[in-house]
Amino acid sequence: MKINIQYKFEDGPFGGANQFLKALKKEFIRQNVYEENLNKANVCLVNSFPSRNPNFLIDPIKNKIKNKNFKIIYRLDGLFYINRLDEKQKKIDNICKYFANNFVDGIIYQTEWIKTIQQEYGIDKNIKNDVIINAPDKDIFFLKNKELINNEKIQLVSTCWAANERKGFKYYKYLDENLDFKKYEMTFIGNSPIEFKNIKKLDPLNTKELAKQLEKKHIFISAAFNEPCSNSIIEAMHIGLPVVGHNSGGTPEIVKKGGELFFTEKDLLEKIEKVAKNYNFYKNNINLLNIEEVAKKYYSFLETIYKSTEYKKINKINYFLFLIMILKQEWKYFVKKFLKIYK
Repeated sequence: MKINIQYKFEDGPFGGANQFLKALKKEFIRQNVYEENLNKANVCLVNSFPSRNPNFLIDPIKNKIKNKNFKIIYRLDGLFYINRLDEKQKKIDNICKYFANNFVDGIIYQTEWIKTIQQEYGIDKNIKNDVIINAPDKDIFFLKNKELINNEKIQLVSTCWAANERKGFKYYKYLDENLDFKKYEMTFIGNSPIEFKNIKKLDPLNTKELAKQLEKKHIFISAAFNEPCSNSIIEAMHIGLPVVGHNSGGTPEIVKKGGELFFTEKDLLEKIEKVAKNYNFYKNNINLLNIEEVAKKYYSFLETIYKSTEYKKINKINYFLFLIMILKQEWKYFVKKFLKIYK
């Protein structure tokens, strides 16, 4: 069985899905199961809503029409209107739901929280599915034996690619104003809509540079609200950093006993203190699958779908309606593509 991933990969820092799918592709290549050419693959993995290239949704359907043995697996993130706190994003959520219910053979949810909210939104519960939490590149993010030495300043760190409201910047602002900086130092890596007075700010880093920074820290702080499956948390925990994360979304499923969860600003300060006092306990209770194990779980699920005799026949009317939905949402992409071809 050969697997193709429909995704526009970026080399630099570019959000959690990009980093995870690069690591997954690397592992599939290592296992000799990856196929770059969609037309030669047996199964393709489609990621959420690819606004930078909607053909990643359309091309697999075309392939399925031509080849009844070709299977489509959908890797679903959380709902866009919840992730971005924007009701207008429901148009994209509806496209994802239509794609899932009419064209895919199986779904991989990144957390149980994502599965619950997606099925409540209308994803068909009868579609075969599995829940598999992400993992980072094991050659970059791996366990470091960072010790917390008495009397040294405790190093806190947060990372964030998207500088939007749901990422919890009110909590970072609160820490900037209220954290005991005689006892702690804190670094924020990524994009921020606010200026910090006491927290050190670094621009987004590539994965290798990010890992080097994380190695120097003790505790990872994630204030993001309703984060579906935080790649930032996962990367930090794979290096060995206990986490203090917001008690929402898929974060509790990832952190488990490897950290503490908070609701309020005061709660955040108390949980940081608790983790600092019991540092080795939380560090020793970090328990996540590595990318090799995650890739095996992906392969096992994809293989089960591929070998199944069940076949989702494509209704041509549904396909036509889907093309209209995509065109209405992503018309700028197709205009640019048209102009580029006939320039």
